[in-house]
Amino acid sequence: MSCVSPLSGTMPATDFGLVQRPSSLMSKTSRLSWVKLKLFIHKESSFLNYEPPQDLAPNKFISHCRLLLSNSCDNLRREFQLLNSLSVERAQPTHVAVQTCNRAKNRYINVLPYDTTRVHLHRESTSDSDYINASFVKGFSGDHEYIAAQGPKPDTVADFWSMILQHRVAKIVMLCSFLEKGRVKCEKYFPDHVNEYFVYNNIRVGCTSQSVETHYTCTHLRITRDSEVLEVKHYHLRDWQDFGIPGGPDVLVNFCNLVRNDTPSSQLTVVHCSAGVGRTGTYIACDILLQCLNDNRKLNIFRTVLDLREQRAHMVQSEAQYVYLYQSLTNAVESSDVVKLRSGDTTPTTPTKDDAALFQLRTAELNNNSSCSNSNTTPTTPTNTNPSCSLNYLPSPTRVTTTTNCPASPTTPTNCSSSSSHNYPTAPSHNSRSSFNTATPSVTSFPAEPMVTS
Repeated sequence: MSCVSPLSGTMPATDFGLVQRPSSLMSKTSRLSWVKLKLFIHKESSFLNYEPPQDLAPNKFISHCRLLLSNSCDNLRREFQLLNSLSVERAQPTHVAVQTCNRAKNRYINVLPYDTTRVHLHRESTSDSDYINASFVKGFSGDHEYIAAQGPKPDTVADFWSMILQHRVAKIVMLCSFLEKGRVKCEKYFPDHVNEYFVYNNIRVGCTSQSVETHYTCTHLRITRDSEVLEVKHYHLRDWQDFGIPGGPDVLVNFCNLVRNDTPSSQLTVVHCSAGVGRTGTYIACDILLQCLNDNRKLNIFRTVLDLREQRAHMVQSEAQYVYLYQSLTNAVESSDVVKLRSGDTTPTTPTKDDAALFQLRTAELNNNSSCSNSNTTPTTPTNTNPSCSLNYLPSPTRVTTTTNCPASPTTPTNCSSSSSHNYPTAPSHNSRSSFNTATPSVTSFPAEPMVTS
């Protein structure tokens, strides 16, 4: 690939349609965006010399990882820059998300669902908005398998549960904490004590059981609305901070396999973090690629993430999350439990000690705000600097399991996301929470924030 000077007025199109000549029919805003993209490419033209990766058989995947991590990680940086550039060029309209009646429903002002893939809520009246910050996402089958959503806000929890009931969702995957480093990331939208329930309008959410594992918590919920009843499994992967990684590369692989194999269902799976793009996109990409491995199909992380970003912006948001995908899939490839090579595929796939060291060094650099960090965001310094992020990390086979079998809690659940209010227009809070003392704590609305965090 090559890039000509912006002064020439034309640029060659790549196989991915990276740049096109601006049409005279383009709006002023569109022409300005094209010029900005063109100048950016001219300034960073070195990454255009990087060819997008091809689909790779599992036994060729390790070689690609070695290439990415060579030359001071320049190849990885170029691949991620190319991914970001193509994502900008393929962005779609978000007109509904920015309508006046919907703006306060967005947690972050720059994380909005595309009009073409957004989830439409059933409206009870013509005056109700059908908007929720959530997007349909295609899975391994090519059909919609996921709903990628932002973490519920105080004034959108009822809409969130309406969406769950509307699509008969059987599984919810939560990848953030309610409170991270003193910042609210998600409203607490479900009870975590047996026989406790929360009420949102005419929707009642009750907890029937809960088990706490080493890395995750599984909560069984019963959702009722009038005569409608829905059983939902809620999986919470704990300790995954913004822009960071949840631990060793096997943690995400094992969690994806657990969720998929535990009570298989053809229904949509709702996946959310805070913004519903970074950690959410990383989980969905990993889940899709693991199914490719299980089916002995070729792998292409670059193409998988690009496809996800065409359905919801910013998916797999940071370079640290992108390299973690490579770590996780590399770990899966070398595991005979995940992929069994067909006869004839005898190329060794086990990474060398040098590969493991490179992965560990790269993760440490990314998690300490190195020059490879995503320049489009302002992440806080991740706290997860556990040296277990190397490929040599394997968790202890012993798991500490706690099953909750307690009686009804006599106290009102703690609202983990309450803090001082902000002056920002939000829809009136319409949710109440009920325990057996029927106390209703106050609910505080939070503003849409300008920084993308997920």
